[in-house]
Amino acid sequence: MPVDGSSPVLLDGEEWQAYFRNFERSAFRLEVHQTYTMPAEAATVRDFLGGASMPEGFNAPWHQTIRDHAAAGRTMTRAKIVRRPLTPYSRYLFEWCIPGNVAAGEDY
Repeated sequence: MPVDGSSPVLLDGEEWQAYFRNFERSAFRLEVHQTYTMPAEAATVRDFLGGASMPEGFNAPWHQTIRDHAAAGRTMTRAKIVRRPLTPYSRYLFEWCIPGNVAAGEDY
């Protein structure tokens, strides 16, 4: 992997998803790479990069997960390290993902 952190990192599968379903008090995620490759996001990243509008209800299941944890008194926190200029993936996160996550109760 290049030192600049620009190569995609694959995050997928049941083991990965279980981290964010099964924690007891808090979950903290530190994102240091500038691009992540998640097969479940491929279509929405492609749509974003193609200039599409964010779909109605975008990320609704994830937002419900965040709300459920918050209602149970569990916290979810994420830190994203960014470099300028932003990568296309980081722009996708800041424009389509992070605002809804914060509204649902995730701390950044």
